[in-house]
Amino acid sequence: MRTPTLRDLMRQVPQGLDVMKMRDEVDKASDRSAAIIIGAAVDRYLEAAILERLERNDDETAGELTKLGGALCGLFAKNHLAYALGLYSKQHLIELECIRKIRNCFAHSAGDVTFETPAVADECAKFVTPEGFREPKSNRERFVSASNYVGLILACHSLLRSLRDEVELRDKAGPELAEKIQQLEDVLRRAAAAGN
Repeated sequence: MRTPTLRDLMRQVPQGLDVMKMRDEVDKASDRSAAIIIGAAVDRYLEAAILERLERNDDETAGELTKLGGALCGLFAKNHLAYALGLYSKQHLIELECIRKIRNCFAHSAGDVTFETPAVADECAKFVTPEGFREPKSNRERFVSASNYVGLILACHSLLRSLRDEVELRDKAGPELAEKIQQLEDVLRRAAAAGN
């Protein structure tokens, strides 16, 4: 197995324990570090959701699309393409653009910037708390909450796509393969139950 390159490491989509470690890191991080970490995670989730929707999304094609100068090189392009693909609403596009601008401000500013810096606070004021969610108490919480919510939407799109693919596979394969898949799922379910 080859050693991952810097580009490989940058393009990894956080999953499982990585997400938990990232949340712990964000909780302890400065505003600058938190904005950069969260912005990078949103970028990865968004890229994965877009690539998943493309008919041609093999590693080579994805590499060409995401390389420097590629159609999916920057978060601005990803935000607008995902909106055009119908992955989220106009309000979520606005919020993703705020996330992008805030991340870039923290990443490129040599000065002391916090979530209370007026220009950053103005962007955070554009985040809308979804109905039924707790109203964030600070600009940092608004940023984290909006990023988490958009990430949840993108994750649901991935789950829905997987479920649709599974149903399509079962329909194409016929009842015999569908029955074998069901048997395998039952075995895995029993194995998981036995492990608890």
